[in-house]
Amino acid sequence: MCLDPSRIRLIVGSSENEGRLEVRPDNSFTWGTVCQDQFDMRDADVVCRMLGYPEADQVRTDANFSQGTGPIYMDDLQCAGNESSLFDCSYPGWTIHDCDHAQDVAVVCLTNSSRIRVTGGSGPHEGRVEVRPSDSFRWGRICLDHFDLKDADVVCRMLGYPSSQQVRHADKYFGKDFGAAPMYMDELRCDGTENSLFNCSHEGWRIRDCVRHVGVVCDPSRIRLVGGSGPDEGRVEVRQDGGVTWGTVCHDQFDLKDADVVCRMLGYPSAQAVRNDAYFGQGQGEIFMDDLRCAGNESSLFECSYPGWGIHDCDRTQDVGVVCAGTSNSETV
Repeated sequence: MCLDPSRIRLIVGSSENEGRLEVRPDNSFTWGTVCQDQFDMRDADVVCRMLGYPEADQVRTDANFSQGTGPIYMDDLQCAGNESSLFDCSYPGWTIHDCDHAQDVAVVCLTNSSRIRVTGGSGPHEGRVEVRPSDSFRWGRICLDHFDLKDADVVCRMLGYPSSQQVRHADKYFGKDFGAAPMYMDELRCDGTENSLFNCSHEGWRIRDCVRHVGVVCDPSRIRLVGGSGPDEGRVEVRQDGGVTWGTVCHDQFDLKDADVVCRMLGYPSAQAVRNDAYFGQGQGEIFMDDLRCAGNESSLFECSYPGWGIHDCDRTQDVGVVCAGTSNSETV
C-alpha cells in the first residue's frame, strides 16, 4: 500500500514500476530528483514499498531514465531498508548535495507479476501457468492436482485481471510442453483472497509427485470499480485491449450517461451517482480517458466519444468514481 503517493514517483520508465526517482517537499508542488551517491538496494526497497511494490529489482545510475529538470532534493541517502518512508532515512538535509542531474538515480521495482506468467494461450489472459523462485531466472510449472478457481483467481489478480474464468489441463488446451521446465509447485490450496500465489499453502517449493501441469483463463474485462465499500461502487479504472495495466478516468464532462454505460458493462442496470474529486481515492496508474461524452445507450464505454487514449489535462485529484444501482447479473446465482 502506498503510504504517501503525493511526494514520491517514478517517471519516464516504460512501465509504472520503473523510472527516474522524484520526490517533493510536503509543502511544495515542485518535483525534484535524488542523487545516486550512496544510493543502494536498501534505499530502493523503501522507495518501492512506498509505491506499493513488494521490493526493488534494480538501482539505475547516471540518469539512466534521462535527467530531471527540477532541483536535486536528496543526496547520500542511507536507509536501513526497513523504513516505511524514504523521508525517515538518514541524509544530509533537503537540497544539500554535491551532484548534478547526470547523477539522477532511478529504480526498478519488482511487481507481483515478475515471478508469474502465462504462456501458450491465444492472448495475455490465458495459458500455461509458469512461476519462478525469487533466487532464480528459470521458469517452471505448477501441478494441476487440487488446483481450483480460488487458486486461479489469485494467479489472475497477480497478472492484473479481476478474476479467473477457467482452470485447464495445460497440455490439452495450450499445447504440449516438450521442454525440461521443472515442476515447482504442487497441492496448492489458496483461499482466494491472497495477493500472491506464493502466500498460499502448498507442499513446498520443488516438492511434487505429478506430471500434469495447470493452465488458466483469466477474465479479460477492461473496466472495474476500485476502492468502494462494495462491488457496486468505486473509482473507475480501465485498461487497453490486451493490456494488463489499469488506469483511471478523469471527471471532466463525466455525467450519469457515462456512468450508466460503466454500470451496464459491470452487469448493473444503471448508475445511481457520479463521484468526483477522487472520492474513492486516487489511482496510481496512468489517466487513460478524459472528456467522455456517452449518449448513454452504448454497450461499452470505449464506444463513447473522447479525445483519445491517454490524452487528458487532469491530475489524480480528478479521478472519477461511480455508484451503480441494483444488483449485478454476475452476482445472481
